[in-house]
Amino acid sequence: MSPVPPVLHPYWAWRWYHVPCPPCPPPLLGLEMSGLVYTEEEWEREWNELLKLASSEPRTHSSKNNNNTGGVDNSEDPVYESLEEFHVFVLAHVLRRPIIVVADTMLRDSGGEAFAPIPFGGLYLPLEVPPNLCHCSPLVLAYDQAHFSALVSMEQKDQHQEQAVIPLTDSEHKLLSLHFATDPGKDWEWGRDDNDNIKLAK
Repeated sequence: MSPVPPVLHPYWAWRWYHVPCPPCPPPLLGLEMSGLVYTEEEWEREWNELLKLASSEPRTHSSKNNNNTGGVDNSEDPVYESLEEFHVFVLAHVLRRPIIVVADTMLRDSGGEAFAPIPFGGLYLPLEVPPNLCHCSPLVLAYDQAHFSALVSMEQKDQHQEQAVIPLTDSEHKLLSLHFATDPGKDWEWGRDDNDNIKLAK
């Protein structure tokens, strides 16, 4: 019998990820960056919008009249929504494989000045899938210029040579973040328990 995976509710894990708790301050949503707090309705709206981002329907599918083709409308390539960290977490479950994203921590302007955080870098584990059903080797992606690229090692002709290894630290030797690994549970009271140091320490 396969071992039972830990119960991890996606919504709770996602919301915890965006709550600025002292033990592990996460990337913040827009309102929280301004010092404001979401209402329950706003949290639900954010969650629904997050789910819509993964839709297979294009965001826009415009057409334009090209005079060189005798007035025939040529459809442009469809444009899809930009995905977020949570979608990478879901992909790890679909593939049943850990995903490591290598990315810079800050988005910089042409002068090299940092002006926005890049939260994608880190580890995404398929926590709801039994370990014996997962692939052991991780999928490694680089995130740069708002695009993902696969990172693969060069093929080794000599099987006795050392295999490629992936460091789990950034350029400053700090451990990569483990995304969406905490589920506070259905009994967690948002807005109250967030400030309870005893519950946060559990």
